[in-house]
Amino acid sequence: MIYSRQDLNIIQSDLKACTVEKNMADKAYFDGLNTYNQTDMDTALQTVVQNDTCISQKRIEYNAKLAIVNKLAVYLGFLQDKYNIIFAKQDLIVNHFDVIKNDILAQLNEINQVLNRYNF
Repeated sequence: MIYSRQDLNIIQSDLKACTVEKNMADKAYFDGLNTYNQTDMDTALQTVVQNDTCISQKRIEYNAKLAIVNKLAVYLGFLQDKYNIIFAKQDLIVNHFDVIKNDILAQLNEINQVLNRYNF
C-alpha cells in the first residue's frame, strides 16, 4: 500500500480528535472528583485510558507512515532523475542500441572511467 500526504492528514485529524476527547474526559474526571461522584470518575477514567491508547496508536501510525512517505519521496527523486535522462537521450539510445545489446557498453564504460581518471 502506498501512503500519501492526505493519509497523513487524516491520521493527524484522528489524533487531534482523540486528544480533544481525552481532554474532555480529563475535565469530566476532575469534575467527578470535585463532586465525589465515583461513577462519573470511573467512566471518565475509562474514556481517558481509551483516548490515551488512541493517541499512542495514531502517533505510532503517523510516524511509521511518514517514514514510508519520506523514503518513497527519496526513491521517486532517484527514479525521476533516471527517467529524465532516459527520455532526454532516447534518440541516442535507440540509434545506438547495438552498443548496449552487444555487451560493448561494459568495455566503453571501462574506457570512459580510465579517461575520466586522467581528465585534466
